[in-house]
Amino acid sequence: MSKENDLTSLPVQRKPKPKIEDVISEYLDGDMKKVALDFVAYLRENKINPLWSGINNRWKAVYKCKVLYYINLGREEWIVVPYLLNMDKYEQSIRNEELESIILDNIAYCTSCPRYREIHSVSKPCFPGLTKTILGQEINGICFGRPLTWVYNPDEAKLNGIKKLLEFEKEARKDL
Repeated sequence: MSKENDLTSLPVQRKPKPKIEDVISEYLDGDMKKVALDFVAYLRENKINPLWSGINNRWKAVYKCKVLYYINLGREEWIVVPYLLNMDKYEQSIRNEELESIILDNIAYCTSCPRYREIHSVSKPCFPGLTKTILGQEINGICFGRPLTWVYNPDEAKLNGIKKLLEFEKEARKDL
């Protein structure tokens, strides 16, 4: 495929602002592709549509003027990044639904963040990261340059949990 027609390249994506479904079909296969397409269908049905973010192979939804999630696509990989900005308001619901592992098992830990330092002109790395209490657990080494939770190649069970987390976050934002 020529670079002029490569739907996965940034110059081509800038023109049509591609639908995520088209790019999923370029990157993912089999069960992973089906699960990703089903998740996108759910997002559209619930009016939290993934819109091309202006960044190569990345889509997002905004709710109440703030990012609700990002979806990043790569070769044989995809990542769902929920923005759980009001988690303190629905922490008990997370516990009731037994969703703690989705958050705690997918924390973005500090890795010196050279890209973050470059973008924000910060001279020293964030390493060793922040210490925060998340769902009653003290967690060390959390990256302050990225959202808290990055779920790589989620399966259907994890996506069902992410759906609930997004609903909790939307509900919490209604009161703002």
